Amino acid sequence: MGLIEQQLSQDVSEALAYLMNTRLKNELLALKHNQELAPNHINTENLSTLERDLLKDALQVVRQFKHHVSSQFNLHYA
Repeated sequence: MGLIEQQLSQDVSEALAYLMNTRLKNELLALKHNQELAPNHINTENLSTLERDLLKDALQVVRQFKHHVSSQFNLHYA
C-alpha cells in the first residue's frame, strides 16, 4: 500500500485536470476579449453554476490532499 489512498490519488488527479482545464478556458476567454491575463486566476463570473460547484469540489480535494501530506510528513504551515 502506498502513502496515499487510491481514492484520494484519483480525486487529486481529477481535480488537477479540472483546475488546469478551467484555468486554460479562462485564459483563452481573456485573450479573446483582449483582457489582461492574471496567472492562476479563474474568473468565477464566467462559470456556470455546475462549473462553480465542480471548482468548489476540486478545491476541497486540494485541501484534503494538503492536509494528508502535511499529516503524513509532519509539516506545519505558518
